[in-house]
Amino acid sequence: MAIRFDYSHALAAGVAKRDLTALKKDLRQVRKQLQADRAAGRLGFADLPGDAGMLRAVKKAAAAYSHEDVHSVVILGIGGSALGFIALKEALMHPQHNQLAALCGHRTFYVLDNVDPELVAGVLDVIDPRTTLVNVITKSGSTAETIGQFLIFFDLFAKKLGSRAAAVKHFLFTTDPAKGPLRALAEKEGFATLPVPPAVGGRFSIFTPVGLFPAALAGMDIKALLQGAGDALQTSLYGLADASPALLGAGLHYLHYRQGRVMAVMMPYSNALFRVADWFRQLWAESLGKAVDLSGKPVHVGPTPVAALGATDQHSQVQLYAEGPDDKFYTFLRVERLRRKLPYPASPWKDGAFTYFKGHSMYDLFDAEAEATRFALSEVGRPCATITLPRIDEDALGRLLMHLEVQTAAAGRLFGIDAFDQPGVEAGKRYAFGLLGRAGYEAEAAKVRRAAGKQIVVEG
Repeated sequence: MAIRFDYSHALAAGVAKRDLTALKKDLRQVRKQLQADRAAGRLGFADLPGDAGMLRAVKKAAAAYSHEDVHSVVILGIGGSALGFIALKEALMHPQHNQLAALCGHRTFYVLDNVDPELVAGVLDVIDPRTTLVNVITKSGSTAETIGQFLIFFDLFAKKLGSRAAAVKHFLFTTDPAKGPLRALAEKEGFATLPVPPAVGGRFSIFTPVGLFPAALAGMDIKALLQGAGDALQTSLYGLADASPALLGAGLHYLHYRQGRVMAVMMPYSNALFRVADWFRQLWAESLGKAVDLSGKPVHVGPTPVAALGATDQHSQVQLYAEGPDDKFYTFLRVERLRRKLPYPASPWKDGAFTYFKGHSMYDLFDAEAEATRFALSEVGRPCATITLPRIDEDALGRLLMHLEVQTAAAGRLFGIDAFDQPGVEAGKRYAFGLLGRAGYEAEAAKVRRAAGKQIVVEG
């Protein structure tokens, strides 16, 4: 079933229906540009739902580890190499999966998307190398955070298992199909691998083996995930442009940005979808935060994404949203049919303070708070859109994620920038390499150390 995009509360506060109508000519042009980009091979993520060969390869690789000897799966990756599977895991698996797995003998899953040594050591403390598979994910094959994690895990596994050859069997690399240090190491040492398509950047890679392989290991229906994504893509790029949710979403964000609403708040009323908002945060920020436009002209554009959670953040953020600066555009994520409802029992106290719960469920309260918050914000002129999923399953999630990817690509076109590069990230990587003593980065290290001597520090 299709997802629904409701923008009835988004046409307010300086953005009228006539503004969106006027923009629809541009949206039709954006759709043609995206179609041309896909035909020219510049829209790699759009080809993933129909890639039957990739689906077969992922299923075959996952089947090789379907035996009972694999009790734990560890994902090593950062940014787009981790956030996609985290979003899938949190949405589609039991919220206490690892605890249930320990009780029932199912697999546990750990995603290490940071180099905090306490986080990594904590996972090392609870896994058994003899029964653990480690999926190392880095498209370039040289991501410092991921390679450092890999070295620690491989060293431990080689020691515990008795040899490097034995340890190799417990690792699978998801990396570039032809180049990079990890690909070279795999060919030399015999590590199992899966390819990241060259035309797909990390933040758009959820529908590649980056997201699909661990999803398949977790028992998710990756075919249904891709089917949902494909249906959303068809609607977005080849349906009626005036009714395409992804293009309308891009247009509304663009119009409100021009009115000074430079923050994009995504607020799921579902804990299961909160990490989708986290995944979207990277997608939106890295894609749209750019210094120059396609002609090289300085523009310094980009809406700042914010992930909030309903109803939790009603008690921490909504005061700011309602009465603070009018600099935000809000997108609510809602679910028509949650998997659990939890009916409230009748109150044993008859004084009337709790009797209004009678006949309701926790879902009723959750849904009422979502509707009430949206109405309260719109009542004070804060623009809100709502994306509603019929339920949380692979098909619906595929539709939502593809909707957001197309929306991002379309927004890039409206802003006139390249939504598929990230030059602002590279400087920090070079400086980090220099500080670690990597050959070829001596100048970067010297530059950072000179600046360190000019620090102004106060201790308290």
